[in-house]
Amino acid sequence: MILASNLIVCKRETMSARVNPRGQITLDRAARERLGVRAGMIAIQQVVGRQLVVTFVPAPQDRSAAGILGRPPRVVPADWSEVREASERAVADEVEVRA
Repeated sequence: MILASNLIVCKRETMSARVNPRGQITLDRAARERLGVRAGMIAIQQVVGRQLVVTFVPAPQDRSAAGILGRPPRVVPADWSEVREASERAVADEVEVRA
């Protein structure tokens, strides 16, 4: 039997599973571990003759990367009067541009 796209050939490793009423089977633990199958992976199914070939691929990334670097350091200005004057100048410049 040939499994996955990297052509792993299984010799003398016959595993069976009973199909449940919903048409599902449970993959053998040894097979899952050997192939690296994890929860959430996509199972691509292909019918070849009278056999079903299943190839497992990782699921697309669905987690956000937001916050992966942590919070930026908090910078507290030493002199708030400089910050106030800079913001007042920026507002004055904006008012002049609009006028």
